[in-house]
Amino acid sequence: MVSDAQVRGTIIEWRPDASADLRRLTSELNGAIDAAEEGGANWPLVIHLPSAETSDAFPSGDVSTEDVNRWERTLFRLERSQLVTIAVLDGVVGGAAFDLLVATTVRVASEGAVVRLAVNAGQLWPGMSLFRLARESGVGAARRILFADQLDAPMCAQFNLVNHVAQDLQSAIDSILASLHSIDHSEISRRWALVREGGITLADDVLGLHLAACDRELRRLDALRSGPAEASR
Repeated sequence: MVSDAQVRGTIIEWRPDASADLRRLTSELNGAIDAAEEGGANWPLVIHLPSAETSDAFPSGDVSTEDVNRWERTLFRLERSQLVTIAVLDGVVGGAAFDLLVATTVRVASEGAVVRLAVNAGQLWPGMSLFRLARESGVGAARRILFADQLDAPMCAQFNLVNHVAQDLQSAIDSILASLHSIDHSEISRRWALVREGGITLADDVLGLHLAACDRELRRLDALRSGPAEASR
């Protein structure tokens, strides 16, 4: 179990740091999933999306396409696990927040929550979260988000990205956890899989396209850091 994943009764909670690099996030997410799976399929994994007060850049640090691939594969693992996964949006979140949000089963937000999208040097990060967004919200909503830099709680609800917008966030979380108490979580995950895979295109089929786009973006950002002359090539 990773140090940032905490056990509370039969609940695993993970609070990722928005400023953590992609390798650390991947390791911690795998550790959080491991911890929940060790407890059995009926241990929910609650992910408190990272605060953007420290940094909303994503991915940060020295990142390779291989790092992005491992991260995306871990998000696949999260999305396809038999766990019930709950994303909690409170305040301003950013960094990997959007990637994590659209890979979870249940999402709950405080009324004032804001999701800062990963925009680097003016361009939206082209990860697989765009695929999940289009699948869940439709192409029209996804097109609007392409030109946004953040989403507030009402927009998240409008685009079907959250299940609940709550005035009392903790009460909403407790209510969700209570409703799961007597339910076989693996059956929830199976039904969610039927809904999730209802489209004709599977995520595996488009991963290569997203990784290629991410590779181009990483090279663009490297060029910007190297200086204007390199960026203009």
